[in-house]
Amino acid sequence: MVRRCKRECWQNFCYNVEGTHESSRLNRILGNTATGKLGMLRMPNGKWTESSEEVIQNLLQTHFPGCVVVSEDTSPMDSIPQRIRWIPSYSWEIAKSLITEDRIKWAFESMAPYKSPGEDGILPALVQHGMQYAVTLICKLYRASLVTGYIPLSWRIARVSFIPKPGRLDYTNSKAFRPISLTSFLLKGLEKLVDRHLRSETLVDFPLYPRQHAYQAGKSTENALHQLVERVERALEAKQYSLGVFFDIKGQ
Repeated sequence: MVRRCKRECWQNFCYNVEGTHESSRLNRILGNTATGKLGMLRMPNGKWTESSEEVIQNLLQTHFPGCVVVSEDTSPMDSIPQRIRWIPSYSWEIAKSLITEDRIKWAFESMAPYKSPGEDGILPALVQHGMQYAVTLICKLYRASLVTGYIPLSWRIARVSFIPKPGRLDYTNSKAFRPISLTSFLLKGLEKLVDRHLRSETLVDFPLYPRQHAYQAGKSTENALHQLVERVERALEAKQYSLGVFFDIKGQ
């Protein structure tokens, strides 16, 4: 009876998995194996890392070139000059029309309430439940940040997790891992407002190229591959040559 109940519960659970988040969580549970675990890495000079600190430094230098390692007794704020010259990038009229209290409420209500927070530990649920007390202050912060072109220092601190890329045969290379940066949800709220402005106004007047697949709703990698395969098949049917150029841009 216990075995039958477990089997029926598992079948019901799999049957009710319909959303993307549930499927992704189920995939992580089933794929939690030793393959792709972070261990010792091979450095560019051919040598191997000898400690966990060297592993982290190698990953940071690969994915975030030029980054500076900050010690525990030193705050990352100390490396920022005290006097900062603010150069206005937008006028207050544009900022007031772009950022309103209603749009701020929309931005935070569209977030999942208990997603992993950044270093500040602020969950979207905290802002959602205290919106009536915080929306006016957040509105002033967002407008000032947009007008001056200045991001508060506490919003720039991110917690980074390195996730193994699926399908790789060798996980001793730092490029086999993908960094996931967890930033403050206050910064993500501002990003949502700017993204909404770009999609609803700027891109309406100046649309993107039709064959660009990034930053366009309804298009993905599958669409780009479909267009490529269609061109190749059309050339083969016409007994013609099909020339393709593929290149990868390395982040610097």
